Amino acid sequence: MLGEKDHGKSTLLGNLLIKTGSIKRSRINSIYSSNVDGKRFEPGYILDSFKEEQDRGMTIDQTSAEIVYKNKRLHMTDVPGHLELLKNMLTGASNASLGLLVVSAKRGEGFTNQSKRHLYISNLMGIDSMLVAINKMDTVGFSEKAFVDARKSITDYCRAANIKPKLAFVPISAYNMENVIELSKKMQWYNNKPLMDMLLEMLGHNNMLIAAQNGLRILVQDRIGDAFFGQVLYGRVKNGCNIVLHPGSKKMRLFNLKKFSRVIRSSAAPSNIYFKLDSDFKASRGDILYGVGEHPNAETNFNAKIFLIKNISLSELSESKISFNGNYINAAMRIAGLFDITKAVKITKRKNTGITPNYSIDVAVKLAKKCAVEHFSKYPLLGRFGIYSKSGILIGIGIVK
Repeated sequence: MLGEKDHGKSTLLGNLLIKTGSIKRSRINSIYSSNVDGKRFEPGYILDSFKEEQDRGMTIDQTSAEIVYKNKRLHMTDVPGHLELLKNMLTGASNASLGLLVVSAKRGEGFTNQSKRHLYISNLMGIDSMLVAINKMDTVGFSEKAFVDARKSITDYCRAANIKPKLAFVPISAYNMENVIELSKKMQWYNNKPLMDMLLEMLGHNNMLIAAQNGLRILVQDRIGDAFFGQVLYGRVKNGCNIVLHPGSKKMRLFNLKKFSRVIRSSAAPSNIYFKLDSDFKASRGDILYGVGEHPNAETNFNAKIFLIKNISLSELSESKISFNGNYINAAMRIAGLFDITKAVKITKRKNTGITPNYSIDVAVKLAKKCAVEHFSKYPLLGRFGIYSKSGILIGIGIVK
């Protein structure tokens, strides 16, 4: 769930928890009776992890909740819309399969620069399906024109920024739950489904929910004794199959494959597994196991697109570290192109003082040592990386082009 602060993400998610019965009544009663200085009850209070957040009237921490709707369990993450908390937004967006962008129709709010960043970054990170909820329709008299104008501002931006997410739009009032679960009688000009039914429909057609039918990829998560815990990210693993760790070519046999303490014949992505190997394998968290003959090339140079979460100098970027699945490698980056996200224009001239979070940046990356590099277009979960300063501070994210 993406969008600007105060545009209604927390209100929407809080009300969904209440109206779908996804939260215990005792917790709701506790929040109703809590001291919020006489303010009107806000459904977003349900999500606030700290009293300080309620006092300040803003959600600080990334919050996840499970909504049960029509026998489906939807894991929804309310990501802060505040510019200074862009780091949290990137963390939340990185594992999502569908985006829900909340944009206020209220005069003076609308489609802000922060919402543009969220939309652009989510598209950068491979979330190509986005349901846009035009919220606070009650503040504009449920006007069809206000909805059409808001929709046009978003589609015009996507065209100018040359991004092509699969967009769907729904007008809602999150506080009054208009057009959220049931169609609103106050917006009879709207002739599509309510928000939750549109979510289910888009999830059903979302390719990111289908594991790629490419080569086998197993992420090593932990080791206990001679046994390993891992996650099948792509493909299918079979009990007794041969695998390799790359870079390197040592072939090993995987056996005693289990899921939920039960021996199984095979397991397809996405799934969590337990297994053993028939050789002395020094694995570490973040290592990737591949099917024989299915591993990528080991490379020291590749091209990428990156997005920063803080202002940095050019020297800081050129002396950074990158992390694939938690494995850190020293890297030098050379800028090949800049794009201003908020203005939707390419930057042809720039000052040498530094670069900002407003930019999407094309870079040439040179690694200090060879690494198995996956292309984001084929293996999205493995073709992205974090960018860190020499002191270990996260400064951005990137995808392999």
